[in-house]
Amino acid sequence: MSLFAGGISWPEELQLVFVGKDEGTRNGKIRETNGKYVVAVEPGLSFRQGSRGVDNSRVATTIIDGQPAVVRGYSGRDVLHLSEVRIGSRALTQDYVAVRAEFELLASLSTIRHEDGAARSAAAEILLPPLDTARTMTLRLGTDGIAEIKSPDPAPMEEYASHLAALQDLIVFAADQPAELVTLTGILSDETEVSVHGWARYPTFGSRAREPIEYLLRFGAAYFVTAVEAWWKMRVDFRPVPQILAAVRYEPGFVESDVIALAAALERLTKQKFPPPTSPPRLGGEEFAVIEETLQALLPTLNGRQRAFVNDIRNDARRTRYEEYVGALIDSLQPGHLADTKINLANWQAALHAARNDIAHEGAPNPANPTLFVDERESRALRDATRVILTLATLTELGVPDQVLSRASERLGVRYGVRHIESAIYAP
Repeated sequence: MSLFAGGISWPEELQLVFVGKDEGTRNGKIRETNGKYVVAVEPGLSFRQGSRGVDNSRVATTIIDGQPAVVRGYSGRDVLHLSEVRIGSRALTQDYVAVRAEFELLASLSTIRHEDGAARSAAAEILLPPLDTARTMTLRLGTDGIAEIKSPDPAPMEEYASHLAALQDLIVFAADQPAELVTLTGILSDETEVSVHGWARYPTFGSRAREPIEYLLRFGAAYFVTAVEAWWKMRVDFRPVPQILAAVRYEPGFVESDVIALAAALERLTKQKFPPPTSPPRLGGEEFAVIEETLQALLPTLNGRQRAFVNDIRNDARRTRYEEYVGALIDSLQPGHLADTKINLANWQAALHAARNDIAHEGAPNPANPTLFVDERESRALRDATRVILTLATLTELGVPDQVLSRASERLGVRYGVRHIESAIYAP
């Protein structure tokens, strides 16, 4: 955890009262380094660089903007690298009865359109099921886009963080663009408000709000209550499907790594939704072992087409092939919605299967280049098309009304169909 620069009114000089290790009072000055805060402390903190088992974490109390505060960080050479700042209380242990969070894009997402049907009461609380180590809590979303999460009993920030991360990922999924936590306020039992800094995962993205019609789902609709419960459930039952869907929008990696991550997420979703048949495979493990040994010895001598054929032999000996899972997912989606995406399903399925095998199993050829499954342009189209299909399947799992799903597929088709108009994966 690191504390990104911005949002804190620092004094010219801090008086830090360290607790525990290096206990005592030291003065320090704040400076910004690579977008993060560090404190130059004199005299220097104890630190043995490179020593195993040395705990370099530090905790200190101070005054910031006239208010009591707690700072946490780790020592490195002559500075304290700040990871967290809590302004409003000097208590080292803080359990909150509620937190208020402001996210990018949340205000514009908290709207409703006629195709959404009934509106959700902004004053009504939404139940958040238990998640990771976090207990059941409630969420209230006002029209101002501020999220308030309440706990039945005071809880540490770590518990709230699980629910906040799930909500943030849902914002990113619904907006189809990255969004970050902007402000976070914890409410203590005595109603003291504590400004908490250091729980953001990224610097703010500065993402511009889209027109409400462009969002995949909107938080002001009555169906959003059901969607929240389903999204929380998916984070457990379908992990890491929703996490990957959000991650590729937060921080896109190399195209190929995104493709294989999305392919794995799609496989996870389909295997969960369409469990393999209970009938035994055509060949048992011991029976196939002799054939597998022979095939493995042949692989170094084979070209791309021959390796693809070998993989077909392997798959035929298993219960269910990857493309059968993908086919089952396609069959579960409405043809009209799939058509609206402008994806050429046959070309997409062939490319996805080839990409997955080429990366994971070294097996799928490209006619122009047997060592490459698709070129750069097709890789990007494949990534986006796979994400679109996975998005439609997720929206279906969230239980949004058909008119919302129809609008989402149409908008995704416009958004990415134009971008990849020359790609075979989006060919008419």
